[in-house]
Amino acid sequence: MSYYNKLDSQGAFENAVVQLYSRILEYQAHMVCHLSHNTAKRGWSNIIKPGHWADLPAAVKNADQECQQYASFLDKTAERELLQEQTLQIERSTKVQRQILDALSDIEKVRAAERDDDLLKDFLQSFSTDYEGDKDINTKRVPGTCQWFLDHKRFQTWRDSPTSALLWVSAGPGCGKSVLSRCLVDERLLTNSRMTSTVCYFFFKDGLDGRDQAENALTAMLHQLYTHNLDKNLITHALSRFKENGTSLRSMLSKLWAILVETAKNPASGEIVCILDALDEFHETSRSALMEMLVDFFSDPLLTQNPNIRLKFLITSRPYDDIELEFSRLQDASIFLQFAGDDQSERISEEINLVIDHRVPRVLPKLDSQSRTTIVERLKKLKHRTYLWLHLILAVIQKEFVNHCTAQKLQTVIDKLPSSVSEAYEAILGKTTDPRQARFIFQIILVAKRVLTVPEIKVALELAKRIDAESLKDLDLPTDAVFTSTLPKICGLFVSIHDDRVYLIRQTAREFLIHGSGRNTLTEGAPPQAPTWQHSIDLSDAELLLAKVCVAFLKFRDFRNLPWLEDNRTRWFEWEEKYGAQVQDRVFLDYSATSWFSHYRAVQATLDPGLITSALEHCQPNEKLYRVWYALYCSSRRWNISYDETNLTITSTLGLRELILRLLRAELQDRSDVDEESAGSGTNISLSVNRRGGEYGNALIAASAGGHTDVVGILIANGADVNAQGRWGTALQWASRYSHEKIVQILVDNGADVNARGYFEVGHEKVVQILVDNGAVMNA
Repeated sequence: MSYYNKLDSQGAFENAVVQLYSRILEYQAHMVCHLSHNTAKRGWSNIIKPGHWADLPAAVKNADQECQQYASFLDKTAERELLQEQTLQIERSTKVQRQILDALSDIEKVRAAERDDDLLKDFLQSFSTDYEGDKDINTKRVPGTCQWFLDHKRFQTWRDSPTSALLWVSAGPGCGKSVLSRCLVDERLLTNSRMTSTVCYFFFKDGLDGRDQAENALTAMLHQLYTHNLDKNLITHALSRFKENGTSLRSMLSKLWAILVETAKNPASGEIVCILDALDEFHETSRSALMEMLVDFFSDPLLTQNPNIRLKFLITSRPYDDIELEFSRLQDASIFLQFAGDDQSERISEEINLVIDHRVPRVLPKLDSQSRTTIVERLKKLKHRTYLWLHLILAVIQKEFVNHCTAQKLQTVIDKLPSSVSEAYEAILGKTTDPRQARFIFQIILVAKRVLTVPEIKVALELAKRIDAESLKDLDLPTDAVFTSTLPKICGLFVSIHDDRVYLIRQTAREFLIHGSGRNTLTEGAPPQAPTWQHSIDLSDAELLLAKVCVAFLKFRDFRNLPWLEDNRTRWFEWEEKYGAQVQDRVFLDYSATSWFSHYRAVQATLDPGLITSALEHCQPNEKLYRVWYALYCSSRRWNISYDETNLTITSTLGLRELILRLLRAELQDRSDVDEESAGSGTNISLSVNRRGGEYGNALIAASAGGHTDVVGILIANGADVNAQGRWGTALQWASRYSHEKIVQILVDNGADVNARGYFEVGHEKVVQILVDNGAVMNA
């Protein structure tokens, strides 16, 4: 009903009511008047107006009926209006609810996007390494060099291949393989389709954590792939695995490889070109695993002949038999090309002449042109030249001719030029001003778990010289600038400084120094001699030295009131935001905290009791000393910081076998003493091997995850429960996840449940085979 119709009906109803009451009042008035007359008059009135009394009630009745009609109509209108109002109210409520739901949905979308962004940020941060810096430490090529490779048909065939292909470049030390690799990356020479190609690379380095494992290479290359190719569909291949495994994914080789292959299958990836430099310089077991994956991939024609999958690898290494044997399975594959750099010796020798012409004027700028010409001619006449030999020779010559020279001195120096790399190394080290300090520095560099900075080397060196120091004030520390200028004098140009980090000049320098270093390619063609420095450093002695230095440093009085010692529970990224800058201000603290146990573990079987006691002090959860280093260790592992470890879970996580044995012997002795005092009392004292605590949940799970086979055996022998459930799984699940085959076998042999959920999700074929052989049911 319209608004105006509603008003008309309401007015008519009001008129009808008025009319009704008017009729009633009229009737009553007539009745009062009638009753006020005498009987005769009332009778006369009834005679002359016989229908009058009947008309009045009828009028009242008619008026009442008219009111009823309007009232019924108005009641229905009100009811209809009420229904309409309720309907409108419901619609308004529904609209509000829909708006609330839409707002909640928007909030959830924002939160989901934030979670995705956080996941992406965590992934990229976790996979980020200084791979560019590791590349750039190699020198740039001299114009005109590397053409022995770039002009070769095998390289061009590999580069131009429309499908996946592998090229192995093998050559002896000093032939410029790493310079070539840098040149290929920097100058974008690995592909002809730059707009649709992504180049990823990794430069291995023997002896350095983070640069000597296949996982390190895949982690770095995936980071490059996803930061260079911004298609969001690509990184989803990695994020799903990262969401499932967290930062542990960085050490899961098979999963990392699977991510790379899955990404390569995505049409949005385009051509992916991977370059691995110095394949011979990383851990042999890890290298074998990666090479097996490479061979399996490039042996599968469904993958290599698919034009939609363009995954190329260029690998450089020395021509070692074990590497050649691995690649021999690909000899018949058209996508595999072997390039023997040693076969290009004549061409390389010609290019070395270009380097001589380029470098001599720069190395000897103050020498007269005639003397420089004499040196250039002499260098070009020598045989068996390599880039490495030339680099060392120029270092020797530069040391001799600072300003000028006489003809006699020039001839003397030329006649005594080293004829081999080992002779050149001896000549360089023969110029050191302090052999004792040089030996300390070489020991530190050789076993350091990462490249150390100049300030870190400085602190470590001074502490090595005074191992009983108790604070930084006890050390006679020069300024960084003074130490930087002194370092070449101490080490005889045997080290180089790049971006404030200290390196040995070459991998061959490492082989030259290490006692029993295995393959020796340095002394070929050299005359017999009794070198002073060659093979003079024992790695066990070096590990022991750095273990003592790190342990002593963490005990410094300077660190007894660190701000994070009272911060009981913090997420790792929040901890880094709060304390990261303060850690950086304390030179050598980060390295000591995250590496002391690695050096200790390397020589723990031969340690003196004093160092064992000191190391044990670092593993007492109730002590401040433990908190000094443990927070930094957790942060480096991307673990949230909490101090709920036991001394046994700490030592098991770190694989410190000798400390674990000492802890167990001490507890057995305590148990024996208590048993004697409480004989017959029914006291039941159990060993602490199953006590809960730590990131993994208990000691056995921690040791299994860390791959510490000997520790796993010790714990099981002392009553560890192989099926105990930890925070994130059982010991067998963690050992399976990281493909620790020996530990998987030990756990299975000791009753581990092979059908617990999760083992077949890891994808390690050998581990799965062990489980199946011991009764596991697939998808159980």
